[in-house]
Amino acid sequence: MRMRSLFAALAGLGLCAPVATAREVCPDAQVCYSEQLTNVNATVYFTNRSATPITASVTLQLLDNVAPTVAPPTALLVPPGSRRLAFRVGARAQNRPWRYRFDYVYKYGSHLARHNGRTVYRLPYAPGTAHLVTQGFHGSYSHTGETEFCIDWRMPEGTPVHAAREGRVIALRSDSTVGGPDRRFLNDGNYVLVLHPDETLGEYVHLQPGGVLVSVGERVRAGQVIARSGNTGFSTEPHLHFGVMAPVNGNSRRSFPIVFAAVEGARITPLAGEYYTAR
Repeated sequence: MRMRSLFAALAGLGLCAPVATAREVCPDAQVCYSEQLTNVNATVYFTNRSATPITASVTLQLLDNVAPTVAPPTALLVPPGSRRLAFRVGARAQNRPWRYRFDYVYKYGSHLARHNGRTVYRLPYAPGTAHLVTQGFHGSYSHTGETEFCIDWRMPEGTPVHAAREGRVIALRSDSTVGGPDRRFLNDGNYVLVLHPDETLGEYVHLQPGGVLVSVGERVRAGQVIARSGNTGFSTEPHLHFGVMAPVNGNSRRSFPIVFAAVEGARITPLAGEYYTAR
């Protein structure tokens, strides 16, 4: 998942009459922030220029002679193509300089997303084929914390990856050529991120270099080939990692327990050490 952070510092002087200024800063193509300033207060908004919701978190530092009049929320949802108030601060004493500083991070998706527990997912590989689950829910190696309900399948590099559920592609990476069993490779995995109808996110990770077969904004159907598996990022062997996620705030995410349709059962929870055949 992409994250962005930035630093901003402004100072105001107590003047006799209000003086208003405004500026907008766009550190990336997804999210911009704008500051509306007078000599006695500042209002900061976030604008989401992407086609998917984002959840942001703000860290606000009150440096000198300033207090919040609207404090930043723990998690701020900014729908696609919209602007939302992040926070507002004001000078405590109008005849003195005042300063504040803030930074923010964001994640794709809505922290208000609620997984539809009735959903049955397709196994993310070709019908009639079977792959070994090397790590299931609560896997001790790496499926803890936010990835506790994710699944890993052993897969030769280049195996076609099929969409487990319909949705819209909102982010991807396919240019990484590195990986290995070291956490320094954690952010080096190629991936596809799909926004589902319930606003949860399906993530397909460790894909082959150049192995992404879809584009951002493309709508995919369940069962469609979207990528080829690989061994990029934090990975001990060629495999596919899949999970259904949503942000908790701009810093963290959660995963959801899910079930799959397989030849072995209509609603199975994949267990480590077992093979499951896709319908």
